[in-house]
Amino acid sequence: MSTLAQRRRQVVVFPGVVRGVGGVERDAEAVLVARVDEARRAGKPFAIRHKWVPYAQIAQTLKRAVIVTEDAAFFDHDGIDLNEIKAALERNWEDGQPLRGASTITQQLAKNVYIPREQRLERSVTRKIRETAIAIELTNKYPKEQIFEWYLNSISYGGLYVGIEAASEGYFGKKAKDLSLAEAALLAGIPQSPARYDPFAASNLDKNGHLIPDGWAKWR
Repeated sequence: MSTLAQRRRQVVVFPGVVRGVGGVERDAEAVLVARVDEARRAGKPFAIRHKWVPYAQIAQTLKRAVIVTEDAAFFDHDGIDLNEIKAALERNWEDGQPLRGASTITQQLAKNVYIPREQRLERSVTRKIRETAIAIELTNKYPKEQIFEWYLNSISYGGLYVGIEAASEGYFGKKAKDLSLAEAALLAGIPQSPARYDPFAASNLDKNGHLIPDGWAKWR
């Protein structure tokens, strides 16, 4: 397995296309370039490692882990989960933040790909409504498997890694189709807080920069 330093020199971008939703034409490569430009304008260093991988070449263990972690009703709802929205409103009302939580996989894709960065950072009713409308439109236009593929290829897995293939190769030195159950469970949890759940935290690495077996259990 290569060291962390070696992995971070292997930056490759494979484009995929997301067409005509929400009145916006988005190319996956263009989305990644936009992220770099946003960071540059903000005066922050930013680099990406990304490889596009088809849905059929992603391990079933990873798909199941993501569904359980992010959106248990993904294959049943129409882009939004009304039961989860109700539960989140009840859960967050006491905290004074009723707009938090309850985002489905499709809503997360809508926010990450179609909502401008400055709006993504807002917790506003307007942004949530737009995100919801795009999620519904995506669901009406495309198969669930296609939406899931776009999602898994566009989310951050911490550090330089965008998309499940880059994360799988970066963290474990293997293709996404070859992930074990434990590896899939680790990766499924990272997008909830990429900075916090970083497998390459010092406590999870040996002196050569390799992941310590089962080291992720200390933070998972």
